[in-house]
Amino acid sequence: MIGNGIPQQEPEESHLSRSNSNRRAYVAGMAMAAPFAAATLPYPWLLLSLVAGIPFVFHLARYGVHFPKVQRVPAIVWTVLLLGLFHLYGLWSGPTPFWTRVVVDMGIVALGVGVFLLGRAETDASGNEMLEGFFAALIPFVFVTAVVGLVKAALLERGILVGFVYALYPEQYPTGSSLRGDINLFGLSMLVAGLGLVANSFDRNGSPKRTVFRILALALIVSAGLLTESRRFLILSLLIPTLWLALTFMLVPRRRFVVKVLLPVAGLLCAIGALFWIIQSPAPFQKVTVMHFPGIPQDGAAGKMEAASAPPEENPARPGITVRQTDPATIYRLLGTMAANQAYGFESRAEKWRLGASLLEERAWLGGIGFAYHRTFSCRFAACGSLDYPHFPILSEWLVSGIAGAVAAVAIYVLLFRSIWRSGWDGWKSGSSALAVAVLPYSLLSGDTLFSIPQFIIICLLAQSQAVSGAPAIGHDRER
Repeated sequence: MIGNGIPQQEPEESHLSRSNSNRRAYVAGMAMAAPFAAATLPYPWLLLSLVAGIPFVFHLARYGVHFPKVQRVPAIVWTVLLLGLFHLYGLWSGPTPFWTRVVVDMGIVALGVGVFLLGRAETDASGNEMLEGFFAALIPFVFVTAVVGLVKAALLERGILVGFVYALYPEQYPTGSSLRGDINLFGLSMLVAGLGLVANSFDRNGSPKRTVFRILALALIVSAGLLTESRRFLILSLLIPTLWLALTFMLVPRRRFVVKVLLPVAGLLCAIGALFWIIQSPAPFQKVTVMHFPGIPQDGAAGKMEAASAPPEENPARPGITVRQTDPATIYRLLGTMAANQAYGFESRAEKWRLGASLLEERAWLGGIGFAYHRTFSCRFAACGSLDYPHFPILSEWLVSGIAGAVAAVAIYVLLFRSIWRSGWDGWKSGSSALAVAVLPYSLLSGDTLFSIPQFIIICLLAQSQAVSGAPAIGHDRER
């Protein structure tokens, strides 16, 4: 009320502002899905993932750029920025022949942080909106790449290579359903999309048709992940039924347990079994041929192939190419590689960890040696021809900038766990806490520095967004 007793029109204006801020957070979440979408495609096809950021760019063009106040920038962002400064110092103090890779990683993380800050500029933005936008962009993208990957796996079972994939990997064709050489990041995107489908399946207005579609989509995505030969996905895929059961006990009335849980789970298992039966070939292939698709450019190895219009049997693959058949039985073989006599799957990393520890003992534990360790690891394990590293990001950060870098890296993990704790049950309902648990093994045992897996930083920011919102997950009220 003002002095003359006439009420002001602030409620309507604040409502419009709130709608705009929620919309901004939503499209920012869509843009933050781009690194995960890119991880399902090889270069240069991964540039298709940039479509996820188009709505955010249009939103900024229409409503302008607004940065949050300094006091509202969360600690996780300041810590990531500090680690970025350490990386710049590392490039200066210990040059690396692979500096472009370091710069690209830093650029992707910087863009992710920038999108997060712009999306959370308004004080009333919803953390749920950002996560919902993330899933809305990622799940359809991953669904399409999962379908393409399963088709590629079925063809591989029959000795047929997809031309544009073979052109990008003329030496070693990607295994199974993976469309790129890095099967672990491909599997991570499948895992994150699968968890998002589960989290979004427990809304109040889920119709039978939508439930059936989600089950089929989840079956395709899980099947594509299982057929990548990624041991991490094989183990962490257990998070999908675990999250399903947890949300069931929290959100589903006992009288609807059969309809909402038992029938969908049975349908999911049947769909995965049917997909495996379709994909698997009863006889191993004797020769390898290449199938080309008219209109799709054949990069890299194009000069080694026949015309795109030729049938596959007239295009034998180049002699000497490494092609591994990946069928559903691969899942059981992968479990055998994690036995005690093979150091539970870590035998390939133990020697690299020892080398990193020896570098720390010699001269790097206090101030680091910059990125000079790249050359040492490359010449020891890759004949000085390609990038190699400890495969333990905290150790890499320690080597880059000494004890300060290691402390900053550990602080990021601590802040992530704090976000999970502060989110409480809402974090599990929305799926943000499940995503954080899923990405941890990748960030701890894969990649070079923390920035070399930008997906980890993105999940940290999404978990922070959920923790700050403090609101119940939208559409997850328990039915009684």
